[in-house]
Amino acid sequence: MRSPREIFELAQSMFLSKDLSSFSDLFATDAIFELPFHTQKSMRLVQGRENIHNYLATVPVTLFKPIGYKSMTIYETTDPEVIIAEYDMYGEVIANGKPFQRRYLQMFKVHNGEIVTLHDYWNPIDTFEILDRLPELCTMLTQK
Repeated sequence: MRSPREIFELAQSMFLSKDLSSFSDLFATDAIFELPFHTQKSMRLVQGRENIHNYLATVPVTLFKPIGYKSMTIYETTDPEVIIAEYDMYGEVIANGKPFQRRYLQMFKVHNGEIVTLHDYWNPIDTFEILDRLPELCTMLTQK
């Protein structure tokens, strides 16, 4: 059975290869995927493997070419099922070739080799800025 660290490392590999379908298979059937800073309120909490799979199918993998990770720190916790990871993903924007770097903080809880909870903290402002789409973000955030 895979440890939380092994699941995290596998997930990172899947993200680099843009294999989000396989990533969704790492989740337990009743898992929780929380994205508290997502620009769409309805996407801040995704429950269940099938819904997580459907959400990940909407992630626009054609916007970025991820190349790797740096500044990776993994924190072990007193709970053997939980790890916290802090890292930067870097790569380039496909449309304009600009480099990008995004900071992440994630908390993985893994039980019986499956992700039961993933809290994913990242800054959407950085993403929209990299894509030269800040006005679109402002519009999204001010719509009721």
